[in-house]
Amino acid sequence: MKTRSGLVMYGGLPDEAEAFERAFSNERLPIRFVEDEFAPDLACFAKDFAIVSVSHRANIGKMELSALKAAGVECVITRSVGTDHIDIQEARRLKISIKTSPYSPGSVADFTLMLMLMVLRGVKAGFRNARETSQESAVCGKELGDMTVGVIGPGRIGNAVLKRLEGFGCSVLICDREQSSTSVSLEELLASSDVVTLHVPLTAETHHLIGRKEMDAMKPGAILVNTGRGALVEAEALVDAIKERRLGGAALDVVEGENDDPSQNKEMLRHLETLRAMPNVVITPHVAYFTDHAMEDMARSALRECREHGKEGGRDE
Repeated sequence: MKTRSGLVMYGGLPDEAEAFERAFSNERLPIRFVEDEFAPDLACFAKDFAIVSVSHRANIGKMELSALKAAGVECVITRSVGTDHIDIQEARRLKISIKTSPYSPGSVADFTLMLMLMVLRGVKAGFRNARETSQESAVCGKELGDMTVGVIGPGRIGNAVLKRLEGFGCSVLICDREQSSTSVSLEELLASSDVVTLHVPLTAETHHLIGRKEMDAMKPGAILVNTGRGALVEAEALVDAIKERRLGGAALDVVEGENDDPSQNKEMLRHLETLRAMPNVVITPHVAYFTDHAMEDMARSALRECREHGKEGGRDE
């Protein structure tokens, strides 16, 4: 007998699982937790459910979708706002609906400003100096209020970043694909910004949005911030631009190839290790979204999808 109204959560971190358990238990809806990220051989855990929840770390391609279809899954909810890790075309072919999980844009916006400040003030070197109880190599920082910040992609998160920047008194430039009256071209933004921050989805058009050509066009000494998707930035070109001191540093919550199998992509792993070792590069492990507020938002979003599924015909068989 199918439990059509519940959900299986794959690859949930402890705080995610706790938020989902709390939300679903309050509604007395069944939920099953599978600790590992989804893989075809784990589809058996979804056989009693019509809906599954996966993370941005799971690759949901043809094999995975086929396994989910065979298990009777009708809907996949990704705990992210992006779907670049899911084969959307194949999901449509198999008639599996794909749903995203909108969450507080403030979670990523706060983190974005934190990353900007960390690089501008040389916090990474400061931590090292504190461990060595040395002030001889203290980094003379820069003030965000003196900077021109270029925001590429003023969507929900980009606009939340812009709102927070107002309090620092810095100048801002916006590059918007809608080409609004306040938008400038990508070329103008790159040439004029001391800090460039990315807030666009990863698509075929935005893959390597910031590549070697764009980095060459950036203001000398500029800082690049990416809390969107790793492949928006060409990793090899970024390594070269920072080594050659054309860029002043980078703050990355996401890095190209971060979810790849290291044994299959050794070159990308080498770029990542090089970036990690740089004193003017701050890297965090794709956690900009990870707040208690965002977890509650995701749980409530999944709950709504389960309710809607029930209204649209999900029922015990």
